[in-house]
Amino acid sequence: MSRVRRYFDYNHNELGITKAEYHRLCKAVEDGIVPEGIAFKRGNLNQYRYEPGSVDSLIRAWSGSSYIDPFKNRDINISQHDFEDIIRDAVSMTSSIKNYEVDGMTVYVKFLSNSKKQSWSAEFDFNDNGIITGCFKCYSTYPEAKAPRWFGENVSLLIRRMIDEGDYS
Repeated sequence: MSRVRRYFDYNHNELGITKAEYHRLCKAVEDGIVPEGIAFKRGNLNQYRYEPGSVDSLIRAWSGSSYIDPFKNRDINISQHDFEDIIRDAVSMTSSIKNYEVDGMTVYVKFLSNSKKQSWSAEFDFNDNGIITGCFKCYSTYPEAKAPRWFGENVSLLIRRMIDEGDYS
């Protein structure tokens, strides 16, 4: 009997990723880019769920220079209204945000410190050569903080879900 591909026994919800990310991960395993044991090890799945954007990072890490960003050459039509909805949802997912402002493809965020006594600013630039692909640059007055990274990755994840699946919810 031939070997059955075990990774098809998993579903994207179990991995904590979108359907599109799951299919990219399966394709990377089939193409021999990412070892199956790395992508679908049951012990890792229970202990470490994939973080936002980590599937593409995993594939990029294992493929080296042959990695092609699946979002770069797509017909991307995220409207300003959709972008603002995505930002609003990502803000609601991040508890340490005091306020925010969207100006085109740039988002200005004021974060609260852990003690909630001070605040500090960060600027996120989602302009990727005139389009929104989920790639971003973050300029923060407190670069060691984790909150800006999580906020940016949540926005990126929601953008990429909209690009992949037509809806990010």
